[in-house]
Amino acid sequence: MAKVIGYPKWFNAVGPDMIRLKLGNRERHNQFVNNPCGTIVTTGMVMEQVKKYNSVDPYGHLYGAIIGSIRAYQQCKKENKYAEYHPAFCSHYVADLSQPLHNIEYNAFNQKYHRDVDGVINDEVLDNLI
Repeated sequence: MAKVIGYPKWFNAVGPDMIRLKLGNRERHNQFVNNPCGTIVTTGMVMEQVKKYNSVDPYGHLYGAIIGSIRAYQQCKKENKYAEYHPAFCSHYVADLSQPLHNIEYNAFNQKYHRDVDGVINDEVLDNLI
């Protein structure tokens, strides 16, 4: 996804999955939302999740993480700090949002098949982005 939108450092978008090895749940909970079937996502729900960015929450807060990463980028830029990694996090979260098992209830089906579904990558994917 990051490469498709022209993000020059698209390879950094894997970073959130890499740091989960060290940060565990603190980062993992930015990458999903545990929505029961029939959940209607509202603006209020999304904005409520923003304050949970980079925190542990068993329900996840993927929507808020997208906004939180953009706000972190803006804050770093304002403080003249290195901000380059925040767009990588944002693009990772948006890509997670496009994966259905990151946006539904983490039930027995999701637990059983999540890794398999996330791991589906065609050899030619980078040659056929658009």
